[in-house]
Amino acid sequence: MRISFACIDNLMTIVESGGKDYYTAQTATVNKVKSLTKRTGCTVLMVAHERKQAASDTNDQVSGTANITNLADVVIAYRRNKTRAGGFDSEIEISKNRTFTGLCLRNCL
Repeated sequence: MRISFACIDNLMTIVESGGKDYYTAQTATVNKVKSLTKRTGCTVLMVAHERKQAASDTNDQVSGTANITNLADVVIAYRRNKTRAGGFDSEIEISKNRTFTGLCLRNCL
């Protein structure tokens, strides 16, 4: 049996620092997962939470090292829409997409 999809929720639960700086350990973990995906063809969804402080760029809002989003092929942000602008409770943003370069979502609803 071949596994084609795996979900790691939350990325920080599998990071082993082993005496390394925590950001260095996060980068090493993401590199291991990315290597696994290349070797096996398995798609891995890694969940990483947002920082407490706001950032102007969606990819910079991920808590931890910037390499979490730098090394990812696709970055999807899901967040609550606290102002309910547009009448929606939540919003999804694809802020990086190396896999589906032809995918474009605009005015879906």
